[in-house]
Amino acid sequence: MYRMLTARVMLSFALVLSGLGLLAVAQDRTKGTGKELSDKEFVHKAAIGGMFEVESSKLAVGRVRTDKVKQFAERMIEDHTKANKELKQLAKDQGFALPERLDAKHQKLMEELREAGDRFERQYVQTQVKAHDEAVELFSTQAKSGRNAELRRWAEKTLPTLREHREMIKRIADTGAKDRPGR
Repeated sequence: MYRMLTARVMLSFALVLSGLGLLAVAQDRTKGTGKELSDKEFVHKAAIGGMFEVESSKLAVGRVRTDKVKQFAERMIEDHTKANKELKQLAKDQGFALPERLDAKHQKLMEELREAGDRFERQYVQTQVKAHDEAVELFSTQAKSGRNAELRRWAEKTLPTLREHREMIKRIADTGAKDRPGR
């Protein structure tokens, strides 16, 4: 009888501990994507994102109709060119290779923008909202859990600007219909 009671207590204890372990995993996954990026992956994604910001915004400067969106695009070119140069130097110093061109996902986004015609401005704004949501998440993750101290510091330093960009483009998206010519 004593052995059965001890076995049940031990089994209950083991179930409680395993449940706590699953709870901890579930909590970690709610803090973001649940996937920790390596520093190499961060550098790659940050470089691709930065290149996309500059290329798509250069395209936008000549095609948008509203001043707010044009000013936003010009700011993206300026800020992301600066950040791209910083990342290039940091990657060189830390021994990380940078991609030389956009990945397939971002090349497709650029092609969609080029072919957007009259929908260009709206599509550019929507693309920028999504891109800045992703960038803030990427840089937040790196700032919290990146292994390379220099990359972590750079992510922390860059994050406020990305958050500012995100707020700017969300305000533009929220008021976009009011600012369009003819409305």
